[in-house]
Amino acid sequence: TDVKAKQFALQNDRDAAIIASETDHLTGMYNRGAVMKRLAALIEHSKAFGGPFSIVLIDLDHFKLINDRFGHDNGDQVLTHFAGCALSVLRDRDILGRVGGEEFMFVMPGATGTKAHTVIERLQAYIKDQRLKVGEVTLRYTFSAGIAEWTPTRTLEKLYREADQALYLAKDQGRNLVRNAS
Repeated sequence: TDVKAKQFALQNDRDAAIIASETDHLTGMYNRGAVMKRLAALIEHSKAFGGPFSIVLIDLDHFKLINDRFGHDNGDQVLTHFAGCALSVLRDRDILGRVGGEEFMFVMPGATGTKAHTVIERLQAYIKDQRLKVGEVTLRYTFSAGIAEWTPTRTLEKLYREADQALYLAKDQGRNLVRNAS
């Protein structure tokens, strides 16, 4: 039984290490490596069995100004607030990850680009109604999003690039917008 207890403890430690290596510790979402790994697996699954899915790249608008004006600790509050809002609005099967400082990627299995657009607009409306207390100030923030729908001819790199281009289009057109890749 002593050996079994040690094996159990070792397995728990291994499982905890895997979770820690895949988790963004600030937001509790997957980190970039973990979300990309799941995206690659979904692409392989979709090649074999079909079915739509979309990815969404999100960038919090003017986040550098939030950090500069209110400090990085309060900027972290905005990031965790956004993560909580996303988790409450998105679907249970969606895969959420923080892929950069204020950049997020959502992988939405079963969602066409149109469906993903609707869901992300619902998240935008939810965020718009939020008030976040940061120190003595009540803060509101917005985000821009780019969406790309997977097709069998798209590689992971091409899909990501198309979502990124749609994100930059949303930012160039005034921010607080959602744009789909053509």
